[in-house]
Formats: sequence, C-alpha cells, structure tokens
Amino acid sequence: MSKLHIVFGSFALLLYLVLFTAGLSRDSAPYRERLLPQRPQASTVKTFSTMNDPSVVTAALASSTSHREQSQGPAAAPPFDLVAFLAVMCLFTPTNVAFLTLIAGFLGGCASNITFERTVQKDASNSTNLPPECIVFRTENPAASMFRSFLVYLGFMAGVYITTSSPFENSSPDQYVRFAATLSFFAFVVGYDPTKFRNWIDLLPKPPSKA
Repeated sequence: MSKLHIVFGSFALLLYLVLFTAGLSRDSAPYRERLLPQRPQASTVKTFSTMNDPSVVTAALASSTSHREQSQGPAAAPPFDLVAFLAVMCLFTPTNVAFLTLIAGFLGGCASNITFERTVQKDASNSTNLPPECIVFRTENPAASMFRSFLVYLGFMAGVYITTSSPFENSSPDQYVRFAATLSFFAFVVGYDPTKFRNWIDLLPKPPSKA
C-alpha cells in the first residue's frame, strides 16, 4: 500500500509545482476579462472627404448619439469561453490557492501513511507509543486528509475578507508566495496529523503557577 501512496504522492507533488509555477508566473486578468460582459462601442466617421458636408455631419452626430444610448444599456453576455474559464480556475489567486491547499493536505496524508507503515514494519511496538487519535489520523485515507485541509483554506479566506474587502485586486508575486506557502504549510500539517499543533502548543513556556 505504501508504494501506491508514493506514486500518488509523487504525482500530487508534481501537480502542486505546476499549479504554483502557473499562479506565480501567469496573470489571470486577460482571461477574467474574456468572461466579463462586453458593451457595444460607438462607431466614428473617419472619412475626411465627408467632413464638410452638413448632412453627413448631422447624420454622424445622430448615429453617435444613438450608439451612445445603446452603450449605456445592459451589457451583452459573451459566449461561454471554456478555455478562459479553466485558465481563471487555475491562475486566479483564490482558486489557485484552493487547489494548492487541497493538494498539500493530500500530500500530508500520503506522507503520514508512508511513515507510519514504514515505522510499524521496522517495529510493531512503535504504533503503541502513539495516542489512539494519532493512529487514526496517520492511517486514514489521504482523501480524508485532503477534505480536512479545506477547512484551513476556508478559515484563512474568512479572515482575509474580514480585514479587507478586495484582497486580491492588486496582489504581487511576493504576496502570492507568502499566501500560498502559509496555507500549504498548515494544510500539510493538518493532513499529516492535526495533533502536531497541540504538541507545538505544549512546547510554549507556561506562566508560573501561583502558590
């Protein structure tokens, strides 16, 4: 079973690197603009020979006025662009980081399965040294670890939108790296073994007890 986890984990790691590189190097704005409604643009008269004809000028002004009134109306919905839709899903920071978080949780689940199986193969008594909840987390299906890591994404996104209304409007590459790396780290730990956070908290110095 560990060999299967190694194969799936290696594929997930490669997919993570591909999505991370794409989100870091490609801008999703052109693809998002292709999905936005388009307003009709007014036509202009470009022939110089008709500029001195009053009737032509009057007709051109009337035509431009009607076009301007039409442009102020409801925007026409563009036809569905599947390529632009998929590109936005993979490149736009909120959805790109969502995929990275899920993959990081899946990688954490694969890593915990592999290390637990290898440890038990060396010495079966090692499994008894772990608390029961740790054994449950480290032997579960990596898909369960992936689903659990999605809570990390939802929690961070809720906190981001509480502090600001448009966090991804002018995001820079360094902001993307910090955001993606932070969520991926927490998602990997949650996918590996959530009890690790409790162990880290126990390492913090505690205030002295009052006598």
